[in-house]
Amino acid sequence: MAVRLIDIAKEAGVSQMTVSRVLNGKVAGQVSKMAERKVRAAVTRLNYQCTSTESKMLNTAPAFLPASPRRVITVLLPHPTYLENTGTWVVDDMVVMLNAILQVASEKNAKVETIPISRTNSPVDIEWDWLENIHRDSLVFASGNWFHPVLMELSRRGARIAVIQGEALWRKAYQPAQKNWASFTMLTTDAAIQLTHHFTRQGLSRIAMASPFVREPEDPLVTGYLHELTEAEVPYRNVIRLYGQDVTPIGEAFRNNPFDALIYDNTSRIFEADDYRKTPNKLLGIPESVRIAFRFGGPPCLMFHPNVTAVEFPRKEMGIDAANILLAETFEPGEKFYKGKLIARESSQQKKISKGKGGEPAL
Repeated sequence: MAVRLIDIAKEAGVSQMTVSRVLNGKVAGQVSKMAERKVRAAVTRLNYQCTSTESKMLNTAPAFLPASPRRVITVLLPHPTYLENTGTWVVDDMVVMLNAILQVASEKNAKVETIPISRTNSPVDIEWDWLENIHRDSLVFASGNWFHPVLMELSRRGARIAVIQGEALWRKAYQPAQKNWASFTMLTTDAAIQLTHHFTRQGLSRIAMASPFVREPEDPLVTGYLHELTEAEVPYRNVIRLYGQDVTPIGEAFRNNPFDALIYDNTSRIFEADDYRKTPNKLLGIPESVRIAFRFGGPPCLMFHPNVTAVEFPRKEMGIDAANILLAETFEPGEKFYKGKLIARESSQQKKISKGKGGEPAL
């Protein structure tokens, strides 16, 4: 029995008028793209024999072929409330790497989705229902050692994992599980060596280090700091342990054991807008004469006055490399290391100090 317009309309879920308009090429301004696709698909499925006029119209209209499945890179993120309160360092870092992933995805006709994984931003309090669609052959990207427990489970499900991480304790703790991941690791030890060397070559011999991670065995930041002091034959040691956002131990350490330069692990601090109105020295409670370098660079280093010396890692390059390996025909797990580059700015140079009352350097 011949296929009728009403049959096509029922198959496509549209009106007979819509079918007629599509078959006669009268879709402009009258038929949506979606409805046109449905009609064309129904015509094919029902093997409708077009009239000569209809055939001409269908053949001259653009074809709507089924799109091939697009690969999707799933980017794991902290909860938005964390991003709102964490200061510009973390957000800037994520934006750079996310833009790099989007660039590669666009070039390779892939899509990118983002998923926040925990309302409380705890690696042991994960919203697993948000991750239920991640399975074998899913492409998963994360930045930071914080995500390692989640990545272990997703790797067990068979997902491809690419992670950008620091050379830190968590990396070592989860190293056995990373044999099936593509890991892109920032060399924190080398960064500490560069920062310490930056001060020793200026002839400074009293250089301090402040970080919340000094309690961790073989912390790479402290390891690099101590290595360079030993190489430079500098006997002074002053490793200051911080607790979360509290920087008061730095001022206390200076009063007990004065130093001329400080390497500060700024990744531990959430900077507020008001912080950038202060000098880094005032923010940390030490005299303006002390030279300062941050261990981790980024745009916020330029928001302080004076601008802050820091080590910049190639975050865009790392994001591009991660996206490329996820989208490759064959996934090749392994670890790639990246050195940072020290960018010297005014904060680590000799400063002209204004005098307070009695001729003492002003804090």
